[in-house]
Amino acid sequence: MSRFRARILPAAVVLAAAVILAVLAWGAARIMDPDRFGAILAERMEARLGMEVSLERASVSFSRGPVITFRNITIGSPDGTSRFTSGVLEARLSLFSLLLGRITVTRVTLVGPTVVVETLAFPPSSSGGGDDVPMLDIRGGTLIVGRDPGRIVLDGIEGSLDAGAIHGTASFKGQKIVADLAFSESSLRGVVDLKDVDLKRVHPFLLGRTDARISVLTGPRSARLDCTLAARDFKLHWWTEEIAVQTSFVLQADEDRVSLSDLDFHCPAMHLSGSGELSGYRHGKNNEEARLTLSARTSELDYESVIALLPLHLFPEWLDLLLARQVRDGTVTITELKYEGTPAELLSAEHFLEGLRIEAMLRDLSFGACHDDSRVHRISGRAALSGATLSFHDLSGQAGSSRVDEVELLFDNITRGDDLEVSVRVRADMELPDFVTAWRASMTPRNVYDLLGPLSDARGGRIQGSVYTWSGPERSGPVRVRGDAAVEGGLFRWDNHVLESLEGRAYKESFEDSLVISAEGIIDDYAVDDFRLSMPDPFREKTYDLSFNLTRPPGPYLEEVIRFGKGLTIAASGRGAGNRVDGTIRIALPETITAAGEYGPDEVRVDGSFTIGSDCISSEDISILYGDVTGLVSGCVTLGDVKRFEGSITLDNLVIDEQVSERMSLLGGYAGSARVLLRNTLFRGIPIETLETLADLEEGVLRLEDFECRLSDGRVRGRLVFEPSLTPRFDLELDVGRADITKLIEAFSSSQSPIEGWLAAQGTLRGSLDALNGDMAIEANDGRLQHFSVMSKILTVTNLYRLFAPEPTGLFEQGLKFNRLAVSLKIRDGMASFEDFLMESPSIQAAAAGCFDVGEKTIDAVIVMQPLETIDRIIGMIPLVNWILLGNERRLVVVSAKVRGPVEDPSIRLTPLDTLSRPVTGILLRTLRLPLDIILKPGVLVPGGQSRSQGTDQP
Repeated sequence: MSRFRARILPAAVVLAAAVILAVLAWGAARIMDPDRFGAILAERMEARLGMEVSLERASVSFSRGPVITFRNITIGSPDGTSRFTSGVLEARLSLFSLLLGRITVTRVTLVGPTVVVETLAFPPSSSGGGDDVPMLDIRGGTLIVGRDPGRIVLDGIEGSLDAGAIHGTASFKGQKIVADLAFSESSLRGVVDLKDVDLKRVHPFLLGRTDARISVLTGPRSARLDCTLAARDFKLHWWTEEIAVQTSFVLQADEDRVSLSDLDFHCPAMHLSGSGELSGYRHGKNNEEARLTLSARTSELDYESVIALLPLHLFPEWLDLLLARQVRDGTVTITELKYEGTPAELLSAEHFLEGLRIEAMLRDLSFGACHDDSRVHRISGRAALSGATLSFHDLSGQAGSSRVDEVELLFDNITRGDDLEVSVRVRADMELPDFVTAWRASMTPRNVYDLLGPLSDARGGRIQGSVYTWSGPERSGPVRVRGDAAVEGGLFRWDNHVLESLEGRAYKESFEDSLVISAEGIIDDYAVDDFRLSMPDPFREKTYDLSFNLTRPPGPYLEEVIRFGKGLTIAASGRGAGNRVDGTIRIALPETITAAGEYGPDEVRVDGSFTIGSDCISSEDISILYGDVTGLVSGCVTLGDVKRFEGSITLDNLVIDEQVSERMSLLGGYAGSARVLLRNTLFRGIPIETLETLADLEEGVLRLEDFECRLSDGRVRGRLVFEPSLTPRFDLELDVGRADITKLIEAFSSSQSPIEGWLAAQGTLRGSLDALNGDMAIEANDGRLQHFSVMSKILTVTNLYRLFAPEPTGLFEQGLKFNRLAVSLKIRDGMASFEDFLMESPSIQAAAAGCFDVGEKTIDAVIVMQPLETIDRIIGMIPLVNWILLGNERRLVVVSAKVRGPVEDPSIRLTPLDTLSRPVTGILLRTLRLPLDIILKPGVLVPGGQSRSQGTDQP
């Protein structure tokens, strides 16, 4: 029996188990109906998630235990803001539970799921019921958080959810993310790590690699992210160097607010901390009314390092210039950085600036407008950006050895490009050279900078004043200025002019008032008093009124030869537009002017239009009035160390009393070329109807080309050259019919004329008085030889003076009257030779042949004379005579003499004709129209006698 029991008991157990299993299998088969299971699973998931769930039946499998597979699963919130889709869902069931008639899901596997949510906040369960979620495996999943354009996409999710924990990996922009999270029914917490992220995969502008850790804490209606990031080899694509960056912040979000706190950013260039908030935010709404508020501050920043981090190539051109080139050096501390606006306004530069507020402290910066290399250094003060207005306050800086204080700058409407408005307030008390540096460094508007463009070589003086400038859109006028400035002891150059001892003031009481400049000083050695310049609009119309007085002679060269008494005044006034001035110059001469004579007072008036350039003054038809002298001047004067004139000069009624060569020193500081026309001119007593020439002056040498002088009876033309300390050079052609000999000689000589009368001359003269060449035919009529002439001495030696006066003194006082005097000269290298000199007077006629050294003023000649008085008067007068003709007029025939030595005191030696050579004797007697027979057939020496050769033939 016991053995039977031992056999039958196992069989019974097996049979009972088989029956039980059969019953359970029958029950499980009924329970695992896919439609029924799908409805149960959907119901539980809807209860747990509070969302609509749609499942499609796929298949049932027991190969790996009881498994139900669904395809095309969709879970979505009623408002459509969150949704879940999956291609495959596998639900593994508990076999034991099935045998007991219950369905228990032990594991769910999702293949290729996609989850889209607004935030990571967990929505609460609508029923609060449902079983615990079984272990969930995810393969190749995708999580999308937020909306475009800033949504977050995690793909390639691999992991599991088990007993309230999430473990897995994902990919964010190709970078691996490791998550270790715990969750409950309404919360999620844990850590997400990003390892060795390639930032270029995140955004094309970013370079480098980073590690990040994000601590996550979410609830039903809030979420908090604590982020820490460390980047190495970090750079933006426009940077030249890589840096290391560390940053941390906390993001907190609830239903209508997102806050940023504990922001801490570190890099080699800066340390920034701050916070922010997005309020009025609603999930799934358009959020047009949401407000974003940001606040931050920095440590002291190295300016150059910070600017190197900015994308200047994206900035407006003026801002790029300001930040990258005009401002340099030093440090900046941002004490307050605030932004308030809507998230949409962040994407608009104009609206972004309207909500932006920045305040900063500046230290040791430098600034230069970049028109040249001028800069102001050690600039400190405050800067503020408020909306579209950039302002600088309480600025001070260093220009040269002077401090610049109380500077205010305002850039208004900085987003308007060409319509940018700029205001500058400056109060200065500094050395003039330093002020020029500060001006050129600070004046960003080019037309304001150009106001001092002509100024250079500032070496002395001081300036004090306060100026406010405003520049705006072109249509409003480029620049407006008001203020007051004064200069003391200024020493500088303006264009090519030297200004010394300048005392002046410039003032403009309002934008609408004229700019008035009053000054006095020395300009190019000219003493200028009462200078006044009034400009209604110095930056647009370019018109002005000008007046000034000169109380010193114009230039040092004139002072060398002319001495002015007291009372000289040169007054100029006029109106200008640009470089053109229409005005009048009046010159009131002093009581005395000493220059080769003494002159009394008079007034010179100059009227016309002047165009004043940077280095020249040009004019057209300037009229001149000085006593009876009138004239017109046109041309251009180039200013500089040597003043140069190019143009034309016409003068009427000019009187010239001094010799030109004596005034050549006046021309040392001048040069030029001019067509000159003088009309009705009196040159040292010689009336000239017209004189035309092309005058060229270079290095003190005056050349008169195409010279033509027309007299009342004749003309002189050719070429003249005057040089200082040298006798004039010339190449002249003369044709003079009747000229006053005395005036002519005294015009070109400092000596008293030895002759009076009227002169006619034809011929040419070349060279100079020291080396003269030419051929001349000269004739004088109705004149008188003075007592110091060669002829007077000859008459004294021969006792012929007794024909005119009983004593020599009578001849010396009255001179020798002549009817005609003629000679032909051949001049070679300063030696004038003659053979036909003839003088005819009522009492005597004379002929001469010989030469005259023009340079040495010596004579070597033979002279023969024929007294025209009767024999009764001359017997016994003459110590030596040649022959006597006893014709009807009973006249003494010939007296001859040799003349040699200085022309003013030559030696006279009586010489019989028969001792002279026959050719010379023949020339001389033919000149007197006498036959040579008076020598070859001599007569007797007593009255009434007959020739000793009477009746014989001439040989």
